[in-house]
Amino acid sequence: MNTWHKKLRNVLCSLKKFSGFTTRQVPRPRLSLSHRNIYKVDTPINNRTTPPIWILCISFVRKLIGGVDGANISSPSKKSILPLSLRNRYYYPVMSSDVFPCEEIEESLLPPESVRGMTQLDRSAFKQTILVPALKVPRKHISLLSKRLKKSLAHFKKIKSIAELSESDPHHDDFRLFLFDPSKYRDADCFSEEERQLLLEAGVDVETALFWAEIGLSYDNWNASEILRAILPKGFDNVSGFSNVGHIAHFNLREETLPYKFLIGQVILDKVPSVRTVVNKTNIIDNTFRNFQMELLAGEDDFYATVRENKCIYQFDFSKVYWNSRLSMEHERIVSKLEKGDVVYDVFAGVGPFAIPAAKKGCVVLANDLNPESYKSLVHNAAMNRIKSDFCAYNLDGRKFIRNSVKEDMCCRWLQLIDAEAIHSGVDCSNVSYTDNNNEKAVGDNIGGCNSGGGIIGAVVGGICTDIGNAAFTKNWTSPAFHIVMNLPAIAVEFLDVFQSMCSDIPVTSPVVSLLEQRTYLLPHVYCYCFYKGDNPEADIEKRVRQALRCDHPPQDLVIRFVRNVAPSKDMYCVEFVASKELLWRPVTQTRMKVDSHGNSKCYADSQPEAKKRRMETLEVGSQQLLQQHPFHCSQPK
Repeated sequence: MNTWHKKLRNVLCSLKKFSGFTTRQVPRPRLSLSHRNIYKVDTPINNRTTPPIWILCISFVRKLIGGVDGANISSPSKKSILPLSLRNRYYYPVMSSDVFPCEEIEESLLPPESVRGMTQLDRSAFKQTILVPALKVPRKHISLLSKRLKKSLAHFKKIKSIAELSESDPHHDDFRLFLFDPSKYRDADCFSEEERQLLLEAGVDVETALFWAEIGLSYDNWNASEILRAILPKGFDNVSGFSNVGHIAHFNLREETLPYKFLIGQVILDKVPSVRTVVNKTNIIDNTFRNFQMELLAGEDDFYATVRENKCIYQFDFSKVYWNSRLSMEHERIVSKLEKGDVVYDVFAGVGPFAIPAAKKGCVVLANDLNPESYKSLVHNAAMNRIKSDFCAYNLDGRKFIRNSVKEDMCCRWLQLIDAEAIHSGVDCSNVSYTDNNNEKAVGDNIGGCNSGGGIIGAVVGGICTDIGNAAFTKNWTSPAFHIVMNLPAIAVEFLDVFQSMCSDIPVTSPVVSLLEQRTYLLPHVYCYCFYKGDNPEADIEKRVRQALRCDHPPQDLVIRFVRNVAPSKDMYCVEFVASKELLWRPVTQTRMKVDSHGNSKCYADSQPEAKKRRMETLEVGSQQLLQQHPFHCSQPK
């Protein structure tokens, strides 16, 4: 060991007694100095490896040259050790991975550990300094190198990866500073041959020119996810996930995160530019309209949102209606199955995420929602999306909507097909108008003359109807398909019983029945959504559906499809099936459920009373007379 090494080692050994400093020797013969080894000092001051420039400053500047600027080696600190011998404090000699271990580099890029457990946001607590590998690059080569080295540069929020040098640097006007990703580049050996050659052509030798730049990080340099992971206790995963409803960020926080809810709201408000309001779902649910109560966490008290989904625009008061942005793919999936001219009955339409795209696609849509606020938004959104025809909105109970409006509209359209075939065959058809057997009218808005219903049973019995509905409904009606959407997962399955015997008051001798036997595609396709908790979804959901429909066997073409995960132990499914003729025309009976010895429920139907059969036959014979005695026009929605 020569004299220089002995003097350097003596200086380092003298640091052992101060603040727990330790020394170790790291082979590194690259620096253009008169020694062959670099020494590293591990200091507990910031729990991070001290860069070797500290050693050089202490050993060569203070000890060997005689203590420049009166630095006191007996009380080492950043201020007394750092840049006494450097003209530019932003540059450090090249370091190896041994000098700056990979784990410590990655940790240094994260927010400081001292912020963990914070319940009130203190932005100043996030300030810290990191070291980033850097190269001085001539300005004339910046354009080429910035493109070729784009993936190699450091990418920190609000920090340019190509920065200007400090004004005190002699190369300030002619050079720029390239900052490289510290997790990839720890020394010159990390550069590929292609990168080395590219830099060498620009006059930059990586072996001698690589430096470490000191960069200051603050609260602004991390995103919301990184900030929340640093603040919240370890194990609190996926807290940063929220639903974006226009300008509203909607959280569903777990109980253990509630002490941090206002802090979470403020972080999201700071970090997501499009968010102006942050809310959290509470456990209180309105049993009438299934709306959840929400708590304002941060931002404006403004819940009127504008949302764009599937090329449609929706406006609504998020505090009064239901909207789930995570169902956008499901909305698109159902709409993609529809064809122009199909008929869609949306039982729980909400503000129209199924109904409005279907109407824009050219479908005939009857949309209903019990919530008056949802109904108002539905009508407004239909007008805003320029839906001018074949759309009708209702404000009814879902069960009543299916029994009256859906049933009567389907029968009208079945009759249109029968009438068209009769005319084509040269049959002389008489004009038959509707009978109004429903005194209580639907509350709805008609866009483009949509038929609201009214009594049609007499027309169905007669079998011929030539004056049904608006002319808009007579286009493209050679092969329509009927779709009934029931998107209310919490209770939609309970409404399936309405399909049982729905058309039983229409005699089986009606031409409608013959039509459906010949063209089974005219039977309605049902899409019913539900939640499920358990391990055997298909069997359990099928059992629930059979119980609701009160049948021993699964409905026709039953498909149970997974939609999405709602919670760790809660999933959403879509039940698809065809409402068969046997189901719709099942005789009205007193059905009772029994449970066998294996715990399986079965349906047992009593036989149809003879007296009721005679009444049905009497109704069939006298239906035409009733039509002639009570001719009412089809009522339009108010």
